[in-house]
Formats: sequence, structure tokens, C-alpha cells
Amino acid sequence: MEGYYIKEKDPKKRLELIDFLETKGYSLDPDEPRSRQEIEMGTLPIVVDDAEKVYRMMGNVTSAAAAAGSNRVITVDEFYQKMGMPEAGVKNG
Repeated sequence: MEGYYIKEKDPKKRLELIDFLETKGYSLDPDEPRSRQEIEMGTLPIVVDDAEKVYRMMGNVTSAAAAAGSNRVITVDEFYQKMGMPEAGVKNG
């Protein structure tokens, strides 16, 4: 997978991230069993797949721990920086 594992537990920030992704052409993975709202309210990392232009929530705590242990999980602010936005508050600008 080409993309990111983004950790964020704050539902407001998760919603902002999902909104941002959708403005950039990403959509909810059709194979994701959880709804957009469940992902917004969830606590597991959000998986952003650049190749498929989809997002989903990581499947379980074990997967999240493995990703974190391999240093593949980034914060939402680090993600925005990688997308060329130095400050999270400038996401839609």
C-alpha cells in the first residue's frame, strides 16, 4: 500500500481529516465495513491509500500496534505537512 496510517482520537479532527481527504478526491473504501461516522468516532488509525485514493479505519488494535511498532503511524499534523500544508489549520486553503 502506498499511503499513510494516521493516528488521531479527537472526533472533530478526524472529521476534518475525512473532509479534507474527500476534497482531495479520496473516498471511503468500498470494502470498509464501517460507516464514515463510525470512522469519525473511532479511535484506531485512519488508513489513507494513495494508490487507490480511498480511506478506511485500521481493522483492529493488533494491526494498529504492529503499524505503530514499525514507525509507520504518523500524526494528523505530520500528514498535513506531508501534503504540503505546514499548519493543520490551513488544510482547505
